[in-house]
Amino acid sequence: MQRILFGLSIVALVVLALAPGVNPPVLAQGACGNAPLSRLTAGEMARVTVGSGVGNNLRASASPDATVLGVMPEGEIMTVVSGPQCASDFNWWQVRRWNGQTGWTVEGTGGDYFLEPWPAQGAELGRGILPEPEEGSLAYLTDRDNNVEVYAMAANGQGATRLSYTTTLETAPVWSPDGQHVAFTDGREIYLAGIDGQNTVQVTTSVTGTNSMLAWSPDSTRIAFVSDRDGNPEIYVMNADGSNVVRLTDNTALDLSPAWSPDGRQIVFVSDRDGDSEIYVMNADGSNPVRLTTSPGIDQDPIWSPDGALIAFLSSRSSGEDVTLDLFVMNADGSDLRQLTDMPGSESAPTFSPDSTRIAFVGESLAAPSATELFSVRVDGTDLFQYTVDGQSVQRPTWSPDGERLAFASNRTGNYDIYLLRPSGAGLINLTDSLAREIAPVWSPRSELLPAAGQIPSEHPGAEDLLLIYDAGTPVFALINVSGEPVNLVPLSFTGADRTVPTSIWNTSSLSSPLNNFVSGGCLMLWSFEVGVQPIPPECGTSRQAWVSDTDLVFWTGPTFDVLYQGSPLTTCDSAAGRCVIDLP
Repeated sequence: MQRILFGLSIVALVVLALAPGVNPPVLAQGACGNAPLSRLTAGEMARVTVGSGVGNNLRASASPDATVLGVMPEGEIMTVVSGPQCASDFNWWQVRRWNGQTGWTVEGTGGDYFLEPWPAQGAELGRGILPEPEEGSLAYLTDRDNNVEVYAMAANGQGATRLSYTTTLETAPVWSPDGQHVAFTDGREIYLAGIDGQNTVQVTTSVTGTNSMLAWSPDSTRIAFVSDRDGNPEIYVMNADGSNVVRLTDNTALDLSPAWSPDGRQIVFVSDRDGDSEIYVMNADGSNPVRLTTSPGIDQDPIWSPDGALIAFLSSRSSGEDVTLDLFVMNADGSDLRQLTDMPGSESAPTFSPDSTRIAFVGESLAAPSATELFSVRVDGTDLFQYTVDGQSVQRPTWSPDGERLAFASNRTGNYDIYLLRPSGAGLINLTDSLAREIAPVWSPRSELLPAAGQIPSEHPGAEDLLLIYDAGTPVFALINVSGEPVNLVPLSFTGADRTVPTSIWNTSSLSSPLNNFVSGGCLMLWSFEVGVQPIPPECGTSRQAWVSDTDLVFWTGPTFDVLYQGSPLTTCDSAAGRCVIDLP
């Protein structure tokens, strides 16, 4: 059996395998060998325990010899499909991951649990490591300048740039689909900011009324918005520079919340023109409005899935004083309406994943009704995940362009900061961690046009690209990128002790930094399963990505080992030296 360790900070090495309040493991009285008494239930949620830094292998069947389908890092949440099945003295459970992958994994052994029931109120979340700046940029609101202003920063929190300079309170920013501009309002006027923060311009001049609820067209040339400039909230559209303003709706009702279809041909919106707050769709020129929902309650906040097939929205589906909003989804033509959530409180801020398979949203906390937590659910209503369990408040989730991270604002430490989290539930990062308040993050749609973008990997990195640190006696091995820029590790392999080991042993799907663009200062570690968790070399800094392996991957225990590049010898390292410096071609 293998387990996986990666993405740890030094602080996260403290063992917190059991959630607070959970009793120590109890052996199953011989029911399944040395397996602890099972705590899981089919149909419920579970997660990989947090604290040891060790994850779980997902296998094709309930056997330690079965094919490894993937690695579930510490903190990953999953749906328990069936089980337990006793095999090889382990209790095995069939589980389904956040991305739909299904397989079998072990609950624990001896006195240790590898999985725990979820959610567990107040439990510690697994810690992650910072992303590369190339992963995108975030626009957000902050009061660091004693007034709420719009800022943008790289995905790793660096390069914070101020985009707005007004004396009023800005509302949530909106990225243009081409990633070159951020639009926002101060409640009255609409502004357009360049990503360098140098070209912020006011694009509306309203004698009366307000402008709000901005929505970019998919081609980044137009902005739809809501204005009451004519005495009643209506939907308008204009060119991005503020010219050619056209009124799309014209009635005495409230017309709100416009959102463009991905092909730019239609706009979905909310209107109470027929007596109730319902979802409508119209052509992008305002023609042919069609009512999609019929409900005596409140339907609001429609969003279009990136593939254009679905529209999600919030609805009370009831009337009365005690109104709560649940999450619904329907086909783009209004057919196949289905309810995705039925929670005690109200949901808010839904947002589709880039592949249109999941919706992240904010829901009321079961432990503290005045607080909110972060959730996501598949569009068919399955695999409802609760990520945060701290009883504080979460605000406005947003997906990274590749769907590999969620950003959101939370006051979990007493002050609103922007956090990152894997959609699996693993890898929590406080991105801002400041005394100021940072809220309303929104991820840029394209990464190559962003401020503070990182360096591109060099075809020919300079001298001393990699530092290898190893101990044949333990054994433990570390590879550290000391080049000062990202490098490509894919062509590397190691030969020694009668075996050849490629860098692909560090499973790409489990790493926060890809092997072909491995971050400067990044550290990969490898050791035998039998020796337990190994300490981080000081040269690794505060993070590492590591692999706990079988002994057949330990290549540095002979007198020497060779480092190969594209299969050809690059360097021979002396195992007794404990260190070896590599210069890549």
